Amino acid sequence: MTYPPADAGGTDLILTATLLNLDVRQTWKRKLRIALASVLLLVLCCGIWEAAADFEAAAALDPKIENIQYLIGHAHRVALNYDRARIYLEQLIAAQPDHADALAVLGFIAIEQDRLNDAESLLNRAIAIAPDDVSALYDYARLTIKRRDYQEAVRVLGRVVAKYPTHAEAHYQLMLAYSHLKQADKAKAALAEFKRLHVLEKQVFDERRWNEKLRAQQMVDQPQ
Repeated sequence: MTYPPADAGGTDLILTATLLNLDVRQTWKRKLRIALASVLLLVLCCGIWEAAADFEAAAALDPKIENIQYLIGHAHRVALNYDRARIYLEQLIAAQPDHADALAVLGFIAIEQDRLNDAESLLNRAIAIAPDDVSALYDYARLTIKRRDYQEAVRVLGRVVAKYPTHAEAHYQLMLAYSHLKQADKAKAALAEFKRLHVLEKQVFDERRWNEKLRAQQMVDQPQ
């Protein structure tokens, strides 16, 4: 699965999209449906900083919830609890070595912890499994910029914006790469596109968040 990146405010739609699309939703007990819908409301209304504990509580009710280790690990990642996130995600990879989403998140964490060799290995594995995974490609491009391989960054970011033209942060990274390559006109164009998309992204996100809050409330209110 590939989802757009988090908005600038920190709320992450990966969790909400995954939660709303779980195949097992129709078979949940009412208390479990309410628990998970409440987490969704927390994510949408207040950010995701406390969501990991709520996912862990939901898993205690039913440990067979689809993708629950990924949800918990990713929630810890967004809350910047990187070491805690690694525990869940590495356990998941041990059981499912081809879980591309988990590999991509572990790659992101490795970049943030300045473990660049680990990041390269993890992201290459994720991209080999899911070549069109925009998140993995974007983080690989960030890695190449950290290593000052700006030509490679431009190449990979070109793949990102070809698949997801409205990826604002990819255009920002392109601006950085072009600036280091002394290609001022391209850097200026990339920065202008980033600023344009950043405004549109916030408008779309606010609209989507309102719609998903209504859907979450309907899940809470749905009779058994």
